[in-house]
Formats: sequence, structure tokens, C-alpha cells
Amino acid sequence: AMGNEEAVYGSGGLVQVEIKKRFLIGQAPVTWSDYHHFLAKTEAGAGFRADQQLSGFPVTRVSYYQANAYCDWLSQQTGHRYRLVSEAEWEYAARAGSESTYWWGDDPEQCRHIDGCIYPAKRYYLANSGIPNPWGLLGVHQNVWEWVEGCWLSGQTVSGSSTGQSDQCQVGVIRGGVISSPVANHYDQIMGGVTEIDHYAPVYAREKNDYSNKRIDLGFRVAREYRYE
Repeated sequence: AMGNEEAVYGSGGLVQVEIKKRFLIGQAPVTWSDYHHFLAKTEAGAGFRADQQLSGFPVTRVSYYQANAYCDWLSQQTGHRYRLVSEAEWEYAARAGSESTYWWGDDPEQCRHIDGCIYPAKRYYLANSGIPNPWGLLGVHQNVWEWVEGCWLSGQTVSGSSTGQSDQCQVGVIRGGVISSPVANHYDQIMGGVTEIDHYAPVYAREKNDYSNKRIDLGFRVAREYRYE
């Protein structure tokens, strides 16, 4: 089952989803170092200068189209079929067989008692840091949000297609990351501002995002189609 019964954080409710084909998924989001190789060898990188200090961090500020261009390039370079992870595949892998809000349970505070778990929730850090879920995935409840293959429809829990963008789809879907909520304190009230507190994103959390939008907190993870030998 995917989503949640309360239909919160963009989820349309609890649904049964069948994933019919095997797939492989990246342990972590694509890093700046990964993306630099793509930029250096394609026209997409014209005039781009790499920042070596960011090499191990997830690449951000990439549109849906740029993420797909990277997948196409990687497919050409390796002979394997790479693509964005579908929304259903992403939640399936992030859950790692669990039915809870987070792969470690329903209480976000449990993270602080797990050796290697990054606590409190952190918006941006090295892609290979932290502790993986039982299936080996890193950063599914924090770090950057991730583009997935799918189409945003209000009231929907997942868009299970991994066959490419629909002609009728106007807005894409992103998964994972950190959810920020405003918390007003006495100082903020005096100064007229609001403090943002970061929280782990529940495994079913989803947001909509325009395909051309490049967010500072948005990257992507790749999937590889399973090849039967």
C-alpha cells in the first residue's frame, strides 16, 4: 500500500499499487560530481565552471528536462537504460517493506536513537552520508527533494507511469526532502518575521513542481531498467 489514510502532505489517501517490472535504483541522489561529467562532455555544459567544494553533494537547481537529459546521456555512455524513478517505484523503495511514516517507524524522534541517523532533519548534506534504509537507500526523508517520473493530479496518491511525460501533463511531481513549517516566536513577532523549522518528510509526502522550475532544494535520483540475462 502507498500513501496514507489521512490524505496529508499531498497524498490522496491509501491505495494499492502494483509494480510489474523489476528495476534498479540509485542508492543516493545524483551528485554534482556525477553531473559535472555530463556537463563537461555535452553542449549542456557550455560556459559552466565546476565548484569542487560541492562535488559530493546532491546536484540541485536542475529542471525535469535537465534531469532527463542526464539520464539519456548516461544511457548512451553505459549501454543500460537509465531514467527517472517513477513515483510508485520511489515510494516502494523508500518504504523498504515498511508500512510506517518513516522507514524506521512512525515517530521522527526515533532517528536520534539510531546509530548514524542524521538528527535533526537536515536540508542539504553529502549524498553518501547518514544511514541507509533496509534496502540501501540514503536520504529518503531529508536532504534534497527529488524529481520523479509522474504527473501531478490533485487527490492522487501516486502516478505510477515510468514511460515518460504525458502530453496532457502540465505539472510534475517531486518526492522526499525536508518539509519546513513556520514557527513564530517572540523575537519573530517583534521583528515581523517567521522562523522555519525543518522536519523529516514522511515517506508518502509529495509536492507539485513545474517541469521547468529549478529549485535550490531539488535534485533527482536515477533508476536503471533491469536487464534479464
